[in-house]
Amino acid sequence: MQTVLVNQVTEENVVWNVVVEVFGLQWNPRARRCYAWGQPKAEGGWDITTVLETRPVVSALTAVTSVISALAAVKVALATKAKPFAA
Repeated sequence: MQTVLVNQVTEENVVWNVVVEVFGLQWNPRARRCYAWGQPKAEGGWDITTVLETRPVVSALTAVTSVISALAAVKVALATKAKPFAA
């Protein structure tokens, strides 16, 4: 296991400072590593994110970047769905 600090700035200038744990996988035919990190919830507890190392994810940084991109895409999709006739 390895620990990697990832500092990521998004287009909205929001900085992600996360400590990513990198786990080696022995029996997964598609991925050699898994990246995992957590963020505290406002109401208590933790949100844990895990990402397998499958292309385009090849590092802790690209794992975090892929999650940021996916969350942004979900926000856009939800906003579009809420206002289907918006120009």
